[in-house]
Amino acid sequence: MLYLISYDIENDRLRTKVAKTLEKAQLQRIQYSVFLGEVSEKNLKDISIRIEKIRSEASDFNVICIPLHQPVIDTIFEIGDQPIDWAYFKGEKDFLII
Repeated sequence: MLYLISYDIENDRLRTKVAKTLEKAQLQRIQYSVFLGEVSEKNLKDISIRIEKIRSEASDFNVICIPLHQPVIDTIFEIGDQPIDWAYFKGEKDFLII
């Protein structure tokens, strides 16, 4: 399933750890603190466990994981200079240009 994962973490060191955890899970950064990617149920559990370990080091720490179902993906629009490659995330092509 496609997930949008966002975080609000004040501590620079912990924020970097979370970002690296998400990058290692093959999620793509679409904004400074927002990642997007295909995540299996098992991988979501692994990500959650890793982030929970990081969170244990801080008190001001929030992460949200939002599943994006196809009807939602089909209605997403964006405004900005760096558009997201939605064809890749919709499974319409096999590669992502970064």
